[in-house]
Amino acid sequence: MTKNLLRKTFIIIGWFFSALTFGSRLGSWAWPLDVLSHYHLQYIIGLTLALAILLLLKDIRPYLLVLLAALLVNLYLVAPFFLPVTTNAHAATPATPLRVMALNISTSNAGYGQVIELIRERHPDLVFLSEVRQDLVDRLQTDLAESYPYLHAVPSRMTLGIAFLSRRPFVDIQTVTMAGRGRRYLRAELEWEGTPVTVVGIHPLPPFNGQWAAERNNEIARMGELAQQTTHPFILLGDLNASPWSSAMQQLLARSDLRYAMQGYGVWPSWRLAGPLLGAPLDYILVSPQWQVVNYLEAGDIHSDHIPIQADLTLSASTGE
Repeated sequence: MTKNLLRKTFIIIGWFFSALTFGSRLGSWAWPLDVLSHYHLQYIIGLTLALAILLLLKDIRPYLLVLLAALLVNLYLVAPFFLPVTTNAHAATPATPLRVMALNISTSNAGYGQVIELIRERHPDLVFLSEVRQDLVDRLQTDLAESYPYLHAVPSRMTLGIAFLSRRPFVDIQTVTMAGRGRRYLRAELEWEGTPVTVVGIHPLPPFNGQWAAERNNEIARMGELAQQTTHPFILLGDLNASPWSSAMQQLLARSDLRYAMQGYGVWPSWRLAGPLLGAPLDYILVSPQWQVVNYLEAGDIHSDHIPIQADLTLSASTGE
C-alpha cells in the first residue's frame, strides 16, 4: 500500500468513526442514531488508530481537529467508568456481601452444563436469568434444587423467558406484565442482614425498529419509577438492550438515584456478536445509594452471546436507621 493510499484510507476511517460518534449523540431524535451509542469503545479504537497513523505520516491538517474532537467525546463518555468511585456511605461492620448475578442464557443455548457449573463455582445468593426456556428450568430444578431451593420462572420458547434463582426464600415474588408484546419483569422482595430489599429483573426488547425501541425505552423508564417508589434498598438486574450512553439509560440515571455497579471497574462489551470488537455493554447491575459495591466481575463462558456479570454488595451502616 502506497503512502498516499494509506493516508486516504485512514482519513476515511477517521471521518467514518467521527460521523458515528457525533451521530450517536442525537439518539433521542431517532432510534437508529441511538443504536450507534452501543459502540463508543470501538470508536475509541478506530479514531486512535486513524490519528496515530496520520500523525506518523506527518499529515498534519486542520481536519485532524475533527477526529481529535470525536475521540475526546468518546473518552469523555467512557473514562468515568474506569475512575474510582467515591461515596459517603460506610459499610456496616461486619458486612456480609450479597452476591447477585445476571445471565442472558440465549435461546440458542441447548447445553446448560456451563450455566450450572458457573453458578456452582461462583455461589451467588441470587441469580436473574433471561431467555429462559422450559428445558433450562428442568435442569435448574434437577441440578441445583439443593443449593437453590427457591426458583421463580416464567419460561418461553422465545426471548421472553425470565427467572429468579435464590438461596434464600422470597418474602414476596411477582411476575409483572407490561403493555406491549407480552413483556414482563420479575419483582422480588428479600430480607438481607435484617433489612428488606427489592430486586427487579427485566429483559426489554432490542431496538430492532422504531416501535421496539420505544417500548424498550418505556420499560427502562418504568424501572426508574420503581426505584424511586420503593423505600427499600433496590437492585436492578438484566440485559437492558441499551448501552450506558443511550438516551434511555441516561434518562434512567438522571431521573432516579440508581448507579452502575460496574462504575470504577471499567466498561466492556457484555454482548458479543462476534468477539469483543463486535459487541456492546448491554447487561447491568444497577443499585440504589444504600448499597456499596465491594466487587464486580464480568467474565465466564456459558455458550451464550452474553458474558455473565456479578456484583458483591453490602448495605451501608445507615440503612434502616
